[in-house]
Amino acid sequence: MTKKSFLWVGEVGQGQDWVRYWDMRLYQNLLPTEGIRKYHPADIQAITDEVEKEEVIVYLAVAHGGPKEAVVRTVGGEMLILTVADHIGPAMDRRTQPMKFVFISHSEGMKETGAGTWSHAFRKGQPQGCAVVGVSGGMSTSNWLDFQLIWSPAFFTYVHWGFKFKLAFRMANFVCPTLRSKMVFDGDENMSTADLT
Repeated sequence: MTKKSFLWVGEVGQGQDWVRYWDMRLYQNLLPTEGIRKYHPADIQAITDEVEKEEVIVYLAVAHGGPKEAVVRTVGGEMLILTVADHIGPAMDRRTQPMKFVFISHSEGMKETGAGTWSHAFRKGQPQGCAVVGVSGGMSTSNWLDFQLIWSPAFFTYVHWGFKFKLAFRMANFVCPTLRSKMVFDGDENMSTADLT
């Protein structure tokens, strides 16, 4: 049996601990603050190569961007422009199954969820078999603090306790009502960590 793995793009605090708990392989693309370049194909290729692997079942990302593209930085400080149209969509098209769980922490990553978006690509356009959680936009500085200090820890705690992703999402919104209108759930409401085996 092939060991299930997980793709990490960016930096997430609570997410990293949660993924390590479930003993998934960590692929990390850190985000230092210096350096601006448009593309670094080798790193983009590394990300898309990982995305297309069937054993990669979880994708977590922290980046700047919207529902169709994101800017991430490499360890060397180079900027990557990762797009759904050029990178993630084609990589997902080469898979037979959707991702199981996706956490999109781009500033407007879940503003849209239809064709051509992160959510749609990772779900392979299907409503079942993949749960996608993410930020829809309109986040102020204090909202990002709430996200890091309250919402994300609450969400991942409920997920860790075995709640379905959708219920964990609702509970995190209850715990942190200031983000209720800024967070989006898309996809399969019946998915939980039990589906990540």
